[in-house]
Formats: sequence, structure tokens, C-alpha cells
Amino acid sequence: MSDARSVITAARRPLLINPPIDDFTAYSLWSVPLGLLRVAAGLRAAGKEVSFLDLLDDPAMLLPPPSTAPDHHADGRHGFWKTHLPKPPELAMVPRRYSRSGATDDHIRTVAAGLPTPDAILIATGMTYWYRSVIHTADILRERFPGVPVIVGGVAARLVPERFAAAGLIVETGELYPGIDLNHVSDITERYDVYPLELISGCPFRCRYCASSFFHEKVRANNIPSQIEALKNWSANTSKIDAVFFDDALLLDSGRYLKELFSRLEPGRFRFHVPNGLHLRELDGSLAALLRLYQFTPLRFGFETISDRFDAKKETAMLAEKTALLRDAGYHSADIGIYLLCGMPGQTVAEVEDSIAAVIAAGGRPYLSEFSPVPGTPLFDEHCAESRLDCAAEPLYQNNSLSAYRSPIFTPTVMKRLKDDLAALYREQDGA
Repeated sequence: MSDARSVITAARRPLLINPPIDDFTAYSLWSVPLGLLRVAAGLRAAGKEVSFLDLLDDPAMLLPPPSTAPDHHADGRHGFWKTHLPKPPELAMVPRRYSRSGATDDHIRTVAAGLPTPDAILIATGMTYWYRSVIHTADILRERFPGVPVIVGGVAARLVPERFAAAGLIVETGELYPGIDLNHVSDITERYDVYPLELISGCPFRCRYCASSFFHEKVRANNIPSQIEALKNWSANTSKIDAVFFDDALLLDSGRYLKELFSRLEPGRFRFHVPNGLHLRELDGSLAALLRLYQFTPLRFGFETISDRFDAKKETAMLAEKTALLRDAGYHSADIGIYLLCGMPGQTVAEVEDSIAAVIAAGGRPYLSEFSPVPGTPLFDEHCAESRLDCAAEPLYQNNSLSAYRSPIFTPTVMKRLKDDLAALYREQDGA
């Protein structure tokens, strides 16, 4: 048993933390700390007394000026509390404001002061380039609770464990409670405006830029009836209707698992959101019609590029066919979002422009996703070899917001032109 798991097993009163984020930008596209909720559910199922603090996105959080309040959309998308911060020296070349999303240091200290002393603190991690805000949060909590072991887990803990170990934190690199029922934490999920679902954990593809296989070596189907029961209970207790899928391969086997969920839910009761890119290759006419019937909007599909060099799920020749299926189901072009990656190693501007043109011609709406290199993936070393910043030595440089400062091809000037051209295309699609 790892040191982390020994500490967690022995703890009777664990404190779980979703930490703030320090970045140029952060926005909630129906984000919920699903991994941390599962840990909380597993600990409660084991009879432990769990305290849960969301220092990023607590709906009850109120911060004084100069922090600014978040905006909220009716469908559950929203910003975070924002407080401007000095940029780290490493990021001085980026002409953008740097901010804390979530709780300020003073707020963390105030909240922590009112808590009983836990016997373990568990902190979730997200993107690798947020590692410093995790360590900073841990330092504040160690001021209040000296001697209490602090454990970090999640994405960054798995990808850059050495950063946290060097700061004296205990690192858990595995998945603690896979597929646990969130009914154990219904009082916590009811705080959120959107309910998290994951029908399938993992992805059968091994795309060269993606780390999904690091976290799930095999694809695992989760308990769909249990999730539906929890979703219905959440909605009955809160009167909320928005749910979000965290699946990496939601349409696997032509939507087999999603269709099982549909068979147990009447249409019109919920609005479903999928921020992760769906796989075009799995789409057929019946599935497109079901997505429309069950109010999946807007849609986002992962296409990345017209080149087949970077992933194994390419359906370039079928792009027009698939988007036509969605339009036949009642979707407009503006609803059919197609993610295109930009700034990958060896990629050219012409390749991105051709990809944009292909999406427009097919009747979809292209969205540029600036490349974020993920440690351990095949493209990471390739990208580091061409990068103008040492993204292997400093995770701050792995930020997608710095893509134009790393890439020798997709410079800030090139990216501005591409984004301006896309804005004009959007206006044309919208008839503006």
C-alpha cells in the first residue's frame, strides 16, 4: 500500500479540497470536481467523517473587492470569482492579466479557521500548469493545521508528481474509488447547478497528444442505473435540470451506453452538456436524432486536423456525411462545433486553414484549441524539441494560453489572424 493510501485508510476525519486556479483565463463549461466527489463518496462509504471545501467554485462563496463576482448563464455555464495577481516572472512576456479563480488567501484562512483539525488533507489537482496554486493552497492549510499530512491526487499529481513531492506533499497517482455511487455525497452534489455523469471511463483510442490511457488502461462501463437514480434524486431535491458528461468516449459502440441511459429517461426532463469532444465516427442517423431529442446542445466533436498524423480516430472523408446527419436531425451549423487543434509539432498554418475550410464546407463550426503538451504522451517530447520555451522543465509553459509563445510557427501574429478570420466566419454563419 502506498504512503498516500496508508494515510487515507488511517484517517477518520479527512478534509477534501478543490483548490483555486491561477491562470490567464478559467471558465466553467459545466465543470464539477467529479474525481474529488468520488473520493468523498468512497470515504463516506467507509464510515469516515468527511469535510468538503470547494475553494474554486463554491456557489455560496462571497469575496470582497477587488475580487469580482462571476457571471452565470441559465444553462449552468459560468465564470469564477476573479482576483488579479502579479504574473509569475516566467510568464512576463504574455501581455494578459493573470488572475486567481476562486478563493483568495484571506478567504481560505478564514474558512480554515472555522474547521476542526482533520487527520488528513486531500487536495485535487487539475492541469499541470496549475501546480503552483495547488502547492500554495497546501501551504496555507499547513499554516492552520501543522503536522497534518497533505495528499494530492488527480491529473497533475499523476503527470508531474515530482513537483508536489518536492514541496513536501504526499502524492497519490492512482484512482481511489472508481465508479463509486455519488448518492453517498448527495448533500454536496446538490450545491452545484449541474450534475456530473460518466457512463464510460477511459477511451479505446490512443491518440498521440492525449493522456486518457494513463488514467484508464482499459475502458470501463460504469453503473448507469445507479447514476440515473442519483441524477433524478438530485433534480427532485434541487429542481435543477442540467447534467454534464465527463466521458472521453461517450458515443462508444455507436452510442450503446448513451442509448441505455436514454431508454431509462424520458426526453425533455434534462438538458445534457458534453464539453469533451465527441467521436464523429460513432455517429449515425438514429443517434443524431436522439441527441436532438434529449436536448444535447451545443455539440462539440473532436476532429483536430484534416491530417491523420496525430490520432487514430480520423474520419476526414466522412466529415460532411456526419454533419449532414446532425443537420437532418435539426441542428444548425452554429450548434455543430468541431474542435481543431492548433500548434502541434510539425503542423503548418496551411494545414490549420485547410482544416477550417473543411469544417465550414461540411456545415459545421470550427473551434481552435491551442495545443497544450501533456507530459508522457508521444507528442510531448516532439513538441519540446521545437518549443521556444522549456515546457519540460517548467509546467507553467505547458499552458495552452502559451501555445503561440512556444510554437515557432503559430506565433501571436499568426494566431491573431486565424482568430480574426474565424470571428468573421462566425458572423457570416450567424447572418450578422
